[in-house]
Amino acid sequence: MFDLSGKTVLVTGASMGLGEGFALGFADAGADLVLTARSADLLEAIADPEGQYLPVTPVVSVTPTHVEDVWRVLAVLLSPFASACKPHFGIEV
Repeated sequence: MFDLSGKTVLVTGASMGLGEGFALGFADAGADLVLTARSADLLEAIADPEGQYLPVTPVVSVTPTHVEDVWRVLAVLLSPFASACKPHFGIEV
């Protein structure tokens, strides 16, 4: 359907339902994923650290109303670019 190789996709609510379905679809299309949800246990089960279900994927348990959680997600998303972004954003990754 789509080729998303080399692209990074942030999927919120990835622990179940539509979010899980989107994560699987983006993984099938070759995207690198960053998965977020409130439930760390369910999220880890979706991410499958052995790589049999999805590729190796960073997961971040997030409560959207907690600013610290949002910064952690940004740090994961920006980590490939950390050396270029640190001077501008002051994010420690």
